[in-house]
Amino acid sequence: MKQEVLRNNLKQIRTRLGMNQQDLANLAGVTRQTISGVESGQYAPSTTISLRLAKALGCHVEDLFWLEEDLPEIAAVPAQNLPVGQDLRVILARIGGKWVAHPLIGKDAFRTEMIPADGAANRLSLMDTVLVKLLDDPKKLYNTVVLAGCSPALSLWARAAERWHPELRVHLTFANSMTALERLCRGEVHIAGMHLYCPQTREHNT
Repeated sequence: MKQEVLRNNLKQIRTRLGMNQQDLANLAGVTRQTISGVESGQYAPSTTISLRLAKALGCHVEDLFWLEEDLPEIAAVPAQNLPVGQDLRVILARIGGKWVAHPLIGKDAFRTEMIPADGAANRLSLMDTVLVKLLDDPKKLYNTVVLAGCSPALSLWARAAERWHPELRVHLTFANSMTALERLCRGEVHIAGMHLYCPQTREHNT
């Protein structure tokens, strides 16, 4: 019988909320060593500790822990900036009734921390879809909002939104105003940030 392995994304949720290990340990009433052991997979927490961690992070236990199974592949529409012929980490979002795969490369892969991937993909040719091998429970992918823009304030807004709503994920992909609008028109993002100049009013739009 295959031994089931307990997986967790405690570190990803903790870092998205701007906590270090000691911050979370204090809130959950455990030691920092416990947090480190759980995150590394060296320690399987008890039901009591699991509930404390979920309460401290404002989420459900099943959002933090799951049993490893054969996770499926998802057919997704590749964002235009997904390179061809490379094994890449991607983040997935549900946009307009379809899955869209955004590459986690360059500045799109980082905010203050490395953004955890939802899956791995290799775009072999300029086809309409790409197969993404999931690295996490697909139920966790539905609360992702993708925002294209170039204002530094957008990254601060994204982190604030996730602090208020721990189950929400905001993925910021960097683009100038016109590129952001083009991505919105292609159905790659939910929101486009823009600050275009109007020659009639001689002001940027608000």
